[in-house]
Amino acid sequence: MKKIANISMWLILIAGLAVLVGFIETEHKQHTCKGLSVEIDYGRAEVLISEADISKRIHEKFDTLVGKKISEISSVSIENDINEIDFIENADVYTTLTGLMKIKVSQRNPIVRVMNKFGQSYYIGEKGNLIPVKFGY
Repeated sequence: MKKIANISMWLILIAGLAVLVGFIETEHKQHTCKGLSVEIDYGRAEVLISEADISKRIHEKFDTLVGKKISEISSVSIENDINEIDFIENADVYTTLTGLMKIKVSQRNPIVRVMNKFGQSYYIGEKGNLIPVKFGY
C-alpha cells in the first residue's frame, strides 16, 4: 500500500511539473523581444568578426527582432544563418524569460595566413577550414 502511495505521489508531481513547464512556455512565447545581445568568444584568436557585424547581418536578413513576439521569431533559422558565416565555429541562439534574444558565438581560430601569387589571401583554421581575411556576405 505504501508503495502505491509513493508511486502515485511521484506521478502527480511529474504531471504537475509538466503542466507548469507548458504554462511557462506558452506565456514566454507571448512576450515580445526586448533586445538583442551578442557575445563572441574569440579564444586565442585575433578579432575577425564583431558583435556589430553579426547584429547587422541579423537585421538585414531577419529584419528588426525588437518588438516582435518571440513566437514569430525562428531562433533555429537565425542560429543556422550565423553558423554559415566562415568565421564562426558555433553559435547558440535563445531567448530569456525577460524577452532578451541572446546569441553566443565562438569564433574559429586561424593558425596561418596564406597569400598566393594572385594576390588572394585567406587563413587556415585549427581544423583545416579556410577562413576569409575580411568579413563579407
